[in-house]
Amino acid sequence: MVKDLEVYGAESGIGGLNRRVKHQDKFKVGSLEVTALSTPCHTSGHVCYYVANDKGMQCTVMKQQVHFANI
Repeated sequence: MVKDLEVYGAESGIGGLNRRVKHQDKFKVGSLEVTALSTPCHTSGHVCYYVANDKGMQCTVMKQQVHFANI
């Protein structure tokens, strides 16, 4: 485990998880704002992430298996 590493996710089975998110939760990764979106079609707790830059422009939507390093 990396000291001070923040691990975001919606499902408790994620190794090292210390920041649990649910639908519409927001957090920052650098200057990017990330919003969790519930997408319960894969598993009941599945989320995707909507990522926007500091000007509010959409960058991408990613599914839960993406990992963010926010050290």
